[in-house]
Amino acid sequence: MEGSQLALLAAVVCELILLAFIFCIARFYELKFREKTFPLSFLAPALVFLGAMAFALYAGSGLGWELLITNACTLLALATSGLLLYRKMMGVSR
Repeated sequence: MEGSQLALLAAVVCELILLAFIFCIARFYELKFREKTFPLSFLAPALVFLGAMAFALYAGSGLGWELLITNACTLLALATSGLLLYRKMMGVSR
């Protein structure tokens, strides 16, 4: 693995950890305030991206473009889910 691939892999792992952390926050908020936050919608992208990375490794194609695409998609899911949870917790309707 090259240095750039290793850095991308580290970034993806950190992003997946952040998605799991957002899942925990959403679940806590749902239990504490009895308001639907749909916490599994925060965990599902992380599982899909882990599956895609595992498939890329298993297929033997390595972690080239797949890792870059996974990184971009994970960032998009992280930003979207974080913003939706923030708006839900702050009571923003629009």
